Amino acid sequence: TLKKWYDLAVRLDRQWRQAVAEKKTFAARSRKGETGSNTDPNAMDVDRTRSQKRCYNCGQAGHFARNC
Repeated sequence: TLKKWYDLAVRLDRQWRQAVAEKKTFAARSRKGETGSNTDPNAMDVDRTRSQKRCYNCGQAGHFARNC
């Protein structure tokens, strides 16, 4: 009946909203203690290579990996 469909929709909506709220609180808790010291020490090399427009395959300047 229509009443059962309505009750089911309300219950699913509540479950979905609760799941979204829990996801947000978990993400906030996990990001809270992060610092820059936990990151990959080689991560800066990627940015440096990208800023110099070097190929990721061979490392030479002047072309990109898709043209290597």
